[in-house]
Amino acid sequence: MIGATRRWFRRNRKGLAIGAGVIGAGYLAGQYVLNKISEARERMSSDRIARENLRRRFEQNQTDCTYTVLALLPTATEDILEALPVEDLTKELQKKRAERLARLNAGEGTGSSDMSSVAPSLPEDDRRSLSSLQSEGFVRASQLGESALEGEAAAQPKRNKTQLWNEVKITSITRAFTLIYTLSLLTIFTRIQLNLLGRRNYLSSVISLATPPADTPTIRLEDHDDDDLTQTLGNDFETNRRYLAFSWWLLHRGWKELMQEVQAAVTEVFGSLNPREDIALPKLSELALEVRKRVEGKTEEERKNRKWLAFLLPPREEEDQLLEDSGVLGVTEPTSAQTTSALRHLIDETADLIESPTFTRVLTLLNNESFETLIRQCTADAFKTSASETDPRSFTSVATVVPTVEPRTKLANVLAVMARQAHVIGNGTNPPNLYLAAMDQGVRELEAFAATQTPPPGLPRLTQTTERRLMAKIDWHLMPCLCVMYLLAFLDRVNISNAAVLKLPEDLDIVEGTKYNTALTIFFVPYVIFEAVSMCMFLFGLVTIFQGLVTSWGGLMTTRWFLGFYLLGMWYKRSEAQKRFTFFFSSTTLAGAFGGLLASGLGKMEGIRGYNGWRWVFIFEGLLTCLVSFALFFMLPDFPEETKWLTDEEREFLRVKLAEDVGEAGHETVLTWRGVLDVFKDYLHRGVDVFWADCYSLWLRILCTNDHQDLWPQPYLAIMTQLYSIPPWAAAWGFSMLIAILSDKLRHRFAFTVIPMLIAMAGFAILLNVHGIENRQVQYGALFMVTCGCYSAMPVVVCWFVMNLGGHRRRGVGTAWQIGFGNVGGIISTYAFLKKDDSYRNGYIISVSFLSFSAACCISYFMAIWTENRRRDRAAANGTAPEVQDQDQELLGDMAVNYRYSY
Repeated sequence: MIGATRRWFRRNRKGLAIGAGVIGAGYLAGQYVLNKISEARERMSSDRIARENLRRRFEQNQTDCTYTVLALLPTATEDILEALPVEDLTKELQKKRAERLARLNAGEGTGSSDMSSVAPSLPEDDRRSLSSLQSEGFVRASQLGESALEGEAAAQPKRNKTQLWNEVKITSITRAFTLIYTLSLLTIFTRIQLNLLGRRNYLSSVISLATPPADTPTIRLEDHDDDDLTQTLGNDFETNRRYLAFSWWLLHRGWKELMQEVQAAVTEVFGSLNPREDIALPKLSELALEVRKRVEGKTEEERKNRKWLAFLLPPREEEDQLLEDSGVLGVTEPTSAQTTSALRHLIDETADLIESPTFTRVLTLLNNESFETLIRQCTADAFKTSASETDPRSFTSVATVVPTVEPRTKLANVLAVMARQAHVIGNGTNPPNLYLAAMDQGVRELEAFAATQTPPPGLPRLTQTTERRLMAKIDWHLMPCLCVMYLLAFLDRVNISNAAVLKLPEDLDIVEGTKYNTALTIFFVPYVIFEAVSMCMFLFGLVTIFQGLVTSWGGLMTTRWFLGFYLLGMWYKRSEAQKRFTFFFSSTTLAGAFGGLLASGLGKMEGIRGYNGWRWVFIFEGLLTCLVSFALFFMLPDFPEETKWLTDEEREFLRVKLAEDVGEAGHETVLTWRGVLDVFKDYLHRGVDVFWADCYSLWLRILCTNDHQDLWPQPYLAIMTQLYSIPPWAAAWGFSMLIAILSDKLRHRFAFTVIPMLIAMAGFAILLNVHGIENRQVQYGALFMVTCGCYSAMPVVVCWFVMNLGGHRRRGVGTAWQIGFGNVGGIISTYAFLKKDDSYRNGYIISVSFLSFSAACCISYFMAIWTENRRRDRAAANGTAPEVQDQDQELLGDMAVNYRYSY
């Protein structure tokens, strides 16, 4: 029994070993997946809790903003009502009316015919409203006798009734409009203040909770974002108290300048109207619109450029005086340097937000809601029309009400309503402020503006734009130029395959043997060896032109040599994001598609000037490169400091941002041979080099297969062969961009390198096993899989590797060596597909082998960086990780213990 069992195990030991290996691998894979799922759930749960806490804190902060506005508003309201005393003017009018009635009763005014006899008087109900606008603290209707106004009137020139009515008209409208603007400015200014403090306090509390005790070893963040952050935020009571005191400027000074502008606009618009005349509701809306245009700006551009800062914040030289006047800053009260610095940071950040286009847009929307509410109140009280019978609309960013019918009333009635509404607008107690509620409920952008985040501490503030818009601006200026350069350079490099279809081998007598393959190979030798030279792009195009003039194999070898010599100097922007780098890198796929299309057209120039079609391919494309090089020499700057399409503020922002990205010390560090060897000793670096070389060899091989007509659906002539090369390249561009977008969105690289490689392997497997003319459609479809797979994996590999290289030195050396070493794969690929092998069996086997090895290298790299991250995490948790000093961070790069690789 035991012997039989032993023999059974011996006979099946291979299958059992394989089965055990598969089960073990499956178990490990399952545990890994379950572990990742558990980590994802925990992360999602913690993120959800954090978002919920932040949302509750934010909502509470917005409620606090509303109550703060209600508490501050009466201060400005009282001063505005005192400065624009409509009630006193109304009292004087009523006094004159009473005197006139007394004279009439005494027989003194029978023959009077002065203008006061025809001046309009308010209806009884509106007269009562004007005389009792606010019973607490304001003029009552019964106070028509003795008052302080008599003393003031004695000192002022005597005004007739017409002049008084004109003052009532201007003062009533100015007061209502000024209070609306004051309420809107106070609302948005309070949101800015409290949300800035709320955000800073939140960040400070999070950092405080995350900061370990003093006796616990700490690990510094890579970008040192937490250095002195509490001091930068200014999370102390004295700083907050002084910062909030700056609302005093609007409440006591700012509204006065604003009132003068509003009064001038009201006088210009309403000055010619007679209060006794009728006015239609659309006319009232139109006049209100004209006033707003004069105050806020007539056009969208004028509204964007409107400066509101002077109404909200004092000049810098008056800041200390403001703090003294507001009672916050005592004469003998000391001010620490930390408080001054934090307060200065808060004020500057507030000023930047006030001068931003978003502030103007939100303020316009707040004014829309307030003016619409005022027009509705006038509609209901003065025009005696239900609000449901009107159709509220907005045009030119201001509100109006266009009724289905045109109700009319005397302007005096409208003035009475506006006089009453001034107290409603400035109401800070019960009942709730109708206008503030309309702002909170009707302007969703107010809450969005409150959640606006500015650049993190350390970066200069952008006052005229945002970081996202700045990067888009740079992309529009740089990416087209770089893509055109890369496209033309790549086109000049691979157009030999298009020329081969147009009988280049026959004309140069290199059909037999490996001469054509050698001509392909010779390009890569100087490309790997030589350094860049000046005027690279122009000379590259010039050498391409010479390729069209060669008459022998030796001449072709010479020009291909120099082509590789000049190409290395091509420079391109190192991307910050995967999709941007892929877009740049995928310009080569467009070169493949565009090259085939262009070659099909140039092939029709066969015989012109005595040149064959393949010569015109080299001449035209080389000449195009030379011409474009002249234009790009002036269009493409070398450094941000040399650009004219960036402002000084944007240049400084980029300078600081790039310095933080590569490290300040990196610019001054001298690169030594020991430093270079340290990079080469990194086993992680070596694995990616081999992986990149494998992918690169496949990429070059795909380009070289364009001259094989046996892969196209039908055996067409050379021109149709060129056209059939276009669709695979176009599909590769679209698929690579899709992979890049998904990789960026999911913040993951590993899966998006393996999956495209599997697709490419499937395509090569089809080409290896499917033959015959009847299967050309299948073979042509396999080319789509090969191009899509290889061209999607390569940019992800490059970007993945570059992002995992920390430090200026290691990143520079690693990137340069990766590109140079990768071109060795091109030498292998040119001899893998020989003309004598009709089915290219050896080439396809080598391709599948390289892809398999590439996948293995990718998996090994993933496991290595995952293991390294876990090791560093354990060291940090155990407190055994040494602290990295600032001066060592740049030198160590990704070898620092506080660095974490991404996968």
